[in-house]
Amino acid sequence: MTIEETLLHIWQQISHAVQECHQVTLHLHKNGSSSKSAIYKSISHAESELQHFASLLKLTKILIEHLQTAGKQTTVRDIYYRDVELFNKSQPKCKSLLTEIVNSLSWSLTRHLNIHPTQKGLFFGYNIFKTMIKEPVLIPIEYEDNFANQLCINRDSKLVLVILEKDAVFESFCKYLLQKNTDKIPAQILLVTGKGFADSLTLRFIKWFLTLYPSCKCIGFFDSDAYGLNIFNQFETKIENSMKFGGAYMFKSEPITWLNIPRRDLSVLVASSTKFVNSHPECHRELTRGAFLMKKAEMNIAPGDYNECLVKELNKFLT
Repeated sequence: MTIEETLLHIWQQISHAVQECHQVTLHLHKNGSSSKSAIYKSISHAESELQHFASLLKLTKILIEHLQTAGKQTTVRDIYYRDVELFNKSQPKCKSLLTEIVNSLSWSLTRHLNIHPTQKGLFFGYNIFKTMIKEPVLIPIEYEDNFANQLCINRDSKLVLVILEKDAVFESFCKYLLQKNTDKIPAQILLVTGKGFADSLTLRFIKWFLTLYPSCKCIGFFDSDAYGLNIFNQFETKIENSMKFGGAYMFKSEPITWLNIPRRDLSVLVASSTKFVNSHPECHRELTRGAFLMKKAEMNIAPGDYNECLVKELNKFLT
């Protein structure tokens, strides 16, 4: 049976049982584990269990309708907004139930159902595409089809991937490069932001680009606190490529610009510092300083024009 036929068969069985007033029990694999199951019943004294069962029926119906439109793409967010109240105003809950359905049937959301994560990451590359991009763009779901023939990389020039933690810094730097400073960095540049922790689409896009251009150098700019450096660690680990930490560095900014670290974050700070001891001593140093001083440096709090700081660090990185 096709995927659509399988879902229709399940829907028909449930519909028939409900019409005959029979109990229906659904056993789904929880969190992708075949050893842990979630049980949902059509008859229960618990309101939450009935709501979960109704949500699963709604999701099954939505999936059938989605598959009946050939080639249609959708996102978890779009599915969630089909019935916000039924999913208890919780998009993570909608995604969790959806994942349980597809995992129980050994399917993939993206590969088999053409359901993708909500686009979050942005990219900008004013001098690496045949057609000039004049503003940041959401990373498209079908990025390979969109960009495979649009990239214009000079094999003799330097190529650098720049990852910025904060989208406000990212937007500012994009405008800076476009308006007046396109010749200040002697390299072709791809800028990416995940707006904090990266989603899977952003990470796949970066891995794809680095596979096409293995000589590309990587540098990232993040806050020097535990959260910023954990985001840095996520990028480097997931893209499976070494990346330089370019700052923000505490001692490259004025103490008056440092922000206080809440005491509740101290345990996170200490725990995070150990993972960088061997791989990135500079990150371990920043976290140690932060734990000692209970202060942190943030990218957009630096004195002066932070765009100039980025240019300076990039030029240093490329020499």
